Amino acid sequence: MSMGGSNIYKRRITLNADIKRRWVESLRSGNYRQGREALVVPNRILGDAFCCLGVLCDIAAKDGVVVRQAKSYLDPEDHLDQSYKALPLAVLQWSGLPISGRAANEVIIGDDIFLTTLNDNYEYDFDQIADVIEEKL
Repeated sequence: MSMGGSNIYKRRITLNADIKRRWVESLRSGNYRQGREALVVPNRILGDAFCCLGVLCDIAAKDGVVVRQAKSYLDPEDHLDQSYKALPLAVLQWSGLPISGRAANEVIIGDDIFLTTLNDNYEYDFDQIADVIEEKL
């Protein structure tokens, strides 16, 4: 693994199998309205909108790993670990997703393709993203 090149980011991710299963089920459940550019965007009328990583944060919140604030997730043990766009470190550690030099919202699934890019730019729906997670993570 080369620290100077991008190979460090292309290693196989060791996502916790139970968390992966719950994440995929949640994405396919129809219980989450899909949003873009933020983990969660509150909306009292239409219901909150989540990006694919926001769904993972919501599962982590249900497990007590983080606490949901209005627009972000907060690690109750480390109040500096709060984010509205990137996964909090506590969620990365809990889930088994890699902690790397890249931003925590850039969960790579191969050849510089990120889950956030699929969600925000290519507008994959949650079913398509669940398929990618099952296949690549």
